[in-house]
Amino acid sequence: MLIKLELQKFFKKPSTWVMPLVILALGLLLALANALDQSETIKTLVNQEFTGTLALVTDLMLLGVAGRVITSEFTFGTMKMLFAQRFTRRQIFMAKLVTVAVAFVLLQAALFITMVLISLLFGHAWLVDLGSFAGYLFGSVISSILFVSVMFVVANLIRNDLLVVVIGILLILMLEVIGAVVVGHGILPLDYSPLGAFYVSAMAGLPSVMAEYQMNGFLVGLATIIYSGILYGVALMLFKRREV
Repeated sequence: MLIKLELQKFFKKPSTWVMPLVILALGLLLALANALDQSETIKTLVNQEFTGTLALVTDLMLLGVAGRVITSEFTFGTMKMLFAQRFTRRQIFMAKLVTVAVAFVLLQAALFITMVLISLLFGHAWLVDLGSFAGYLFGSVISSILFVSVMFVVANLIRNDLLVVVIGILLILMLEVIGAVVVGHGILPLDYSPLGAFYVSAMAGLPSVMAEYQMNGFLVGLATIIYSGILYGVALMLFKRREV
């Protein structure tokens, strides 16, 4: 019942449908710009910058959803309505997680459809490589699990929607940079150290990166689940104690 209510609210928001349209429009604009370039580097530009840009935008949109899904309830006072229906805070928290998971599926589907359409329209059949996309999807799942957990913690510490998103994203970027330094200097193990997890999870799923750093996919996934579980536990504790 609660999950159904949360999903209904999510799909009724105009922003829910604007996000996939933005991904599609941005993809078409980038592909058109590259198609007008007759240089020899067009394939490299489209493959690296194009896909990387769309993936980044998709990830940022998901973090925006994760940051606002809790904060907006307190901002607009709708959390009291949920409490009035005798839902527990744990149930509400889990429903929010399901909403973010659905948002992830929606955005990834929009990204894949965009890639297929561009391949058909511009003749870049090599853009839709299911093996590469599966690798990207694995990495995206791993990083999203960890990064969303950070956003949930921040969302329970700050009441302003915009600040939650901005501070959350900046914090994640900072942790990635620190993780890269820690890993680069061999201070902590690559696959399963806490700080290294933020750097590694962002790289997971990219075959070249996995091979270069000899990353163990199982350890990367296991470490991400453990650290994310801890952060989600902290977020739930803060959520239970947060004043309405």
